[in-house]
Amino acid sequence: MRAVERMLRARHDITTADGGEQGLELILHADPPFDVVVCDVSMPRVGGRAVRDRLLAGRRDMVPRLVFTSGGATNADSEAFLQEVVWLAKPFTSAQLESRIADVLAVLDCS
Repeated sequence: MRAVERMLRARHDITTADGGEQGLELILHADPPFDVVVCDVSMPRVGGRAVRDRLLAGRRDMVPRLVFTSGGATNADSEAFLQEVVWLAKPFTSAQLESRIADVLAVLDCS
């Protein structure tokens, strides 16, 4: 998380969360909503899939704004999840992360 924070801080206003539970609380109550949310797939207690599923139930408008990061699929379930979402394989560069964020913003027409 700290590496992603360093990559983005110079060009973006960012808010960080300490895990999926805190991240969900921030996302669910953000007004205005975050433009993009960068979320790791593998987190203790509340992982990326749970974050996405909770947003589908309570803040569907945020789902297209999610960019997941992952070290790769570890099982068939993870592989299927990564096929359904926008994601970036670790390790990645700042330019790769910025490009993925720009892709999401372009689709949302928020840039």
